Amino acid sequence: MWNCGLAENLKEVLDNSIEDNYITPDSTSVIDNYRLVKEATYYYKLYTADISGNYSELDYAEEASGIPLYNHGIRIDDITWIKNFGVTNDTYMDGWKVKFDITVNNPAENQLKFKMSDWTSGSNTIATIGNTKISLSNLDTEDDISNATSVGTEYSDMNPLTISDINPSMDKTQASFYIWTKLPTSTIAGSYHANYGIQTETLIQ
Repeated sequence: MWNCGLAENLKEVLDNSIEDNYITPDSTSVIDNYRLVKEATYYYKLYTADISGNYSELDYAEEASGIPLYNHGIRIDDITWIKNFGVTNDTYMDGWKVKFDITVNNPAENQLKFKMSDWTSGSNTIATIGNTKISLSNLDTEDDISNATSVGTEYSDMNPLTISDINPSMDKTQASFYIWTKLPTSTIAGSYHANYGIQTETLIQ
């Protein structure tokens, strides 16, 4: 099980748009502030009321316009478990393997980092550091996977990978990467879960 609340919420937000250009700033419409589309002008509707409940509607000045949609982060397009079972022999080829397909909305952000919490099953744990690799390519030998970039529990544990657009015919940057997890010989059988995070940044020259 992958717990990815932030990523899934972001995807949900990006998959929706507001129906008109008015935002009512009340407790039921906070999410609408995140559904802005590019090249649009937005206005707040404000109301003033007296003690009898009589109110007048005022249209206040524009709140935002020309918002670039690509500023809205990363979308998870697909997560494919290529291998969700493993042998506890401390090899990547016999461990777990998963593929991520993502869309990066800002084309300038081509530096990818990934982090993952330790895997847990009750009181049993599989450490991420020392057992997890990432690659933009689909590696198929133990040596190649072992020499790939290591993943840790924090973004700072990983050297960034430089992504490129694998589907230039589509808008924004489409990218894929693979994660391998090896299972130490001391691993206790069980159903394990972990949290992950994906970060993209602009390369600073």
